[in-house]
Amino acid sequence: MSKNVDATRSGFEAWNKRGWKDAASRYAVGATVIDHGREITYKGRDEIIGSWEELAKGFPDAELTDLTSYDAGDTVVTTSVGRGTNKGEFMGMPATGRRVSLPLVSIAHFDAKGLIDREEQYSDSFSMLVQLGHAKAPNHA
Repeated sequence: MSKNVDATRSGFEAWNKRGWKDAASRYAVGATVIDHGREITYKGRDEIIGSWEELAKGFPDAELTDLTSYDAGDTVVTTSVGRGTNKGEFMGMPATGRRVSLPLVSIAHFDAKGLIDREEQYSDSFSMLVQLGHAKAPNHA
């Protein structure tokens, strides 16, 4: 495994343990994380940690599972499944007590120092809203 894949995977492991500062240490101080599923951009370690803390308030048992990482030199693509139970407010919506399972993709670019300077995250927010009961799935023909 490459150093970048190791850094990515150990960051996810730290995230699962709520080691926010440890996980954030894999990011450059001025890193950018773009959450395409929610159309939000976080800049800098503090905002990135804040986004994780917000998620953990809504899903206190949230975890990333089924990690598969693909090494592409200065870029690492990781697929995973985010799982958790909605026990607190999230994205301005009340808790539902429902469990979600959501496929995720992370594309992390590393700088010359071996730190993530840009990460793009992809998820299906509509599927999450359906699982939480905040949206209705379309009828299939």
